[in-house]
Amino acid sequence: LIYPQGIDRPSAELNNAMMSRFLKNAAPEFPDWNNRTKEILNKFYSMETGVQGVTREDIELSNKVIQILYDKNLDYIVVTLKPQP
Repeated sequence: LIYPQGIDRPSAELNNAMMSRFLKNAAPEFPDWNNRTKEILNKFYSMETGVQGVTREDIELSNKVIQILYDKNLDYIVVTLKPQP
């Protein structure tokens, strides 16, 4: 999901909807994706004022891990579903 500086609102909302749908489909057992998606986006947006770089966050569920990679150098978020090791 690309979030370049100056992204228009419809494109940002489309990205948000795609991420939310992916998360809900990937882990329907997780009870609060709407709030969690907002937290993920807020973390990404907060990086705008911080240091450039890459940050990774893992959401561990019983049999899978959802990895969220924030790359502020290129202004994107990658959401990946992996089996629990």
